[in-house]
Amino acid sequence: KYYVEGFSTLVDNVLVVIMNNNLRTAAAVAKHLSQPQMLIEYVLRILDDRKLIGLIRAHGGAEGTVIHEVTPLGRRRAAEISSR
Repeated sequence: KYYVEGFSTLVDNVLVVIMNNNLRTAAAVAKHLSQPQMLIEYVLRILDDRKLIGLIRAHGGAEGTVIHEVTPLGRRRAAEISSR
């Protein structure tokens, strides 16, 4: 197990970046945030588990996981985070 400083903030930032920049792949989010793609893939799974986004999990592609939707709950959460 690893500890990532500011992980909960990263999770919030990933959701906001997806909404504000219309990013649709793990690779695009990773590049935008200058984070390892593997870490972003993990965050995307967390957001999917929380029903904030919907994913299409790709195996072996360079772009990685595809974000096919931000749910209404995810849009509300992103707006809350942005208004802080």
